[in-house]
Order: sequence, then C-alpha cells, then structure tokens
Amino acid sequence: MRSLDRWLLFLTGLLVFGAVYLLEPAPGYMDADYYALDGLRIAKGETGEPFLWHYLDDPDGIPHPAFSYWMPLPAWIAALGAVLTPFDGDAAARLPFFLLSVTVPPLTAALGYALTRRRSAALLSGIFALLPAFYLPFLPTSDSFAPLALFGALLFLLIASLSPHPLTSSSHHPIIPSPPHLIISSSHHLLILILPLSLLTGLLYLTRAEGLLWLLPAAFVLWRLRLPPRGWMIFTGGFLLLALPWVLRNLAVFGTPGSPVGLRPLWLTTYDELYTYPASQLTPAHLLAAGWESILRARLWALGQNLQTALAVQGEIFLSPLILAGAWRLRRSLAVQTGALAWGLLFLAMTFPFPFAGARGGFFHAGAVLQPLWWALAPEGLRAFTDWGARRRGWQPVRAYRIFAGGLAGLAFALSAFILWSRVIGADGPPLAWGRSAAHYRRVEARLQAQGALPGERVLVNNPPGYVLASGRPALAIPYGDSRTLLEVARRYDVRYLILEPNYRGGPLDSLYRSPPPFLHPLFTLDDTLIFAISP
Repeated sequence: MRSLDRWLLFLTGLLVFGAVYLLEPAPGYMDADYYALDGLRIAKGETGEPFLWHYLDDPDGIPHPAFSYWMPLPAWIAALGAVLTPFDGDAAARLPFFLLSVTVPPLTAALGYALTRRRSAALLSGIFALLPAFYLPFLPTSDSFAPLALFGALLFLLIASLSPHPLTSSSHHPIIPSPPHLIISSSHHLLILILPLSLLTGLLYLTRAEGLLWLLPAAFVLWRLRLPPRGWMIFTGGFLLLALPWVLRNLAVFGTPGSPVGLRPLWLTTYDELYTYPASQLTPAHLLAAGWESILRARLWALGQNLQTALAVQGEIFLSPLILAGAWRLRRSLAVQTGALAWGLLFLAMTFPFPFAGARGGFFHAGAVLQPLWWALAPEGLRAFTDWGARRRGWQPVRAYRIFAGGLAGLAFALSAFILWSRVIGADGPPLAWGRSAAHYRRVEARLQAQGALPGERVLVNNPPGYVLASGRPALAIPYGDSRTLLEVARRYDVRYLILEPNYRGGPLDSLYRSPPPFLHPLFTLDDTLIFAISP
C-alpha cells in the first residue's frame, strides 16, 4: 500500500467527516450531550455535574460527582477540544472526535493490507470506513464511537503484526497458525509490542465499562504468543498504568473501585427502570418477581435486536456475508480469531446480563471497536466470491473484483447518504433533525424565563445533560414511576418545574397529560411538550 493512498483517504476523510461535523449543530442525544457538557466543565476546572440523569447510586443532590455510570475518556477528549481550540461551546467539545474519525479510514486500509497484502483490498477497506453507513452521524460527535474505532484499528493492526500472515503461513493446522512467538524473541520486542497492547486495552476500559471484557481477548493473544512470564507482567503493568488511577479515584469519591451503581442494572425488568427512584428497589428479588417467562422473553427480544444490529448495522446488510466469508478465509489470522472472540463476548454480555442496555444502544456502541476489522475483512470476502465465480462461472477474477468493488462502494455511499439525510438533515427542517432537541430545549428555556423562572431553579426533564447544555439550568431526570414518585423526587431535590415531552404517553405518567395532580400547575405547552410548575 502506498503512502499516497493513506493521504488520499485521510484528506477525503477530512471532507466527509468534516461535512458531517458542520451539519450537526449539537451533540445530538443524551450520551453525546453528557460527554460534551462534562468536557466543557472539566476544561473550566469544574468537576461536579449540575444534573442527575439517573438515581442508581442514590445521589445526595447536585452538583453530583461525575462519571458515576459512564466512563470518563470521551469527556477528557472533549475537554481537550475546549482547551486547545478557539471554538466555543459544544462545537469545541465535538471537534476532537471529528479529527479522530478522520484517522479511521487510513488505519482501516492499513489493517486491510496487513491482513491480505493486497492494495486493492486495502483501498476498498478504507472506502468502507469513509462511508460507514449507520456509524456516519455518530463518529464525529462527542461520544465513544470515534475513540473506540481508532483504538480498535490500532489494536488489530498490532495483533496482525504479532503473527505470520494467514495466507502465507506454513502451518498445517486449518485453524490455528504456526507459533508466532519467534517474532518477539527479545525483551526489546516485548516492550515494543506488548506494552501498546496493554495500553490500548486500558484505553478501551476508560472509554466504556465493557472495555474490561477486552482483557479476555488480550489474554488470548498473549496465550497464543506463548509469552514468558515477563510478557504477562509487562501487559499487566501497562494496563494498570491507565486503569489504576481511575480505580483509586473511584475509591476516593464513591468508596468503590468501579461504578457506584453496583449490580443494580442487572435487575432491570424494563429499560425505563434505569430511571427508578429509589434505586434500592432494584434487587434480585425484583427481577425474579417478574417471572421466568418475562425474564426469558426480554433476553430473547435482546437476542433478536442484537442479531439485527450485527447484520444490518455492523454488517451494513450487504457487507455481512462478505465479512463472514472473509473471516472464514482468514480464519488462521490471530487478529480474526481475537476479533471473533471479542465479538462473541460483547454479544453475550449485551444480550443476557444487560438485555435492555445492550439492545437499546450498548451493543451498537461496543461494536465500534470491531468495525475496522469488519471493513478490512469484507474485501477478502469479495475476493472469495469472485474466485468462486472464476471457478464456477468462468469470470475474469480481476475484472469481476473491480466491478463488484465499485458496486459495493456505491451501495456504501447510498446507504451512508440515506442515513445522513434521515438522521442528521431530516425532511421536516429547519431545524436540522440532529439538533432539533437542543433547539426545542432552548425555546422551552426562553419561555420559562419569560414566565419568571429564576436562574438555578431546577427542572425535571427527559434529557438532563442536554437541557443543561442548551440552557445552563440544573436538571434532573424524570423518574420511572407514577405521580407520587415524581413528587417525592421534586421534594427531595428541590425541583420547581416539570418539562413533560410526548414520549411519556402510555407510561406510568400518562394521566398527567389529561388530569395532572394538584401539585402540578400548567404553565404552557410548546410543540406537544407540557411545562408545569411544581408546588411540593
């Protein structure tokens, strides 16, 4: 692969992801709002969060210590944007993620070349990363997608460099390649190759909580390399170098090495119970009380949803069979074996222990690490298909490959354009679909202030970090429960207003749209959103 190829992919990435970055007027959804807001506050030296988006850790109030549920690295990246760039607000927080996105296509192309030793496959891999379909709107915004894709590309590039090329190895075993430990026969090689592996694993942990699962694929790599104890020690030291300071911080702030929410997400019976108040209700007995039929039904639902995500989102529908064919053709590759193991672990974790979080976006997020590998495998699957056509149909393999590669690139472009139009631009604008929620919150806040709301008076709302980012007003999540739960939260946390959006219809708060209780006083309605004053 030529250096010019990488530069062309990089420059084209600047145009593609730059256009998406400029089209997106806001982070776009709660996760991205959260990281943008926390990043901006970190840049100002502020560590507490002026919002509560869940009650799982029994919070005392606001400001609340940051990162009680989500991991911190995306917020640190957002803070760099605020500190190092001249931009203001969430545009500064999102800028580093746009720049990280630009690195993914050339790195994916390099991975494609490392796996196949073919320039054509490398270029097609890079094109797939340039036109990532469902991931296109999410890579340049302030969430974990761009860091995960970058770390995944680097991780699999590193693993590919640790073992013989799968298509040229002299191994007689059909699955496991010949022992590659001779490649790292010196302490110098150990330090150069194993230390980055450990640091990347640590970065994955700091990016998302399920990053801990990557310790198992990393251990598989070390085992396959037949490392001496010194290699395991180097890996452990590198991982702890990044993870241990965060563990110590959690111990100092929350009194626990990990998230203070503990195991409570395991006991959910619906997704909305993530906002349960008080969270002490979430116990094993609560889960069992739902009945085994309900428990099994939820996990079968998550199984179906995550399989759809795998085929339609991660595999982009038309690439799925090619990814599978490429993985089988390169099954002796240590990178492919590691990726398959990691995907299986993430799929199981996001289906059975955490079915609701997994099916509602967790598996989509977690899969971003593996996307560079899938994009790098698809061209090899296409090669397998054209080789079959040459044997069975008399195709000219080179010509057939070029024709089908062009068609696949066209499909990737069409699907990416459709996703960009539907998710970011929208047919009902202005405002653009991606920034509609933020614009709505700004209008609500303007009306609230016109009604006499004082600075610092708190609101209950669907997306607390998004509301704080749009308005500067402290906000708390509407709890899962009936109006009595709502009143209890309002009293405990001194909340003065309720912003009730239409997505709560049909739930425990449905009656509020028709006959609100006496402690709620209607103020105004804006675009199907009801705003109440609360008299606790």
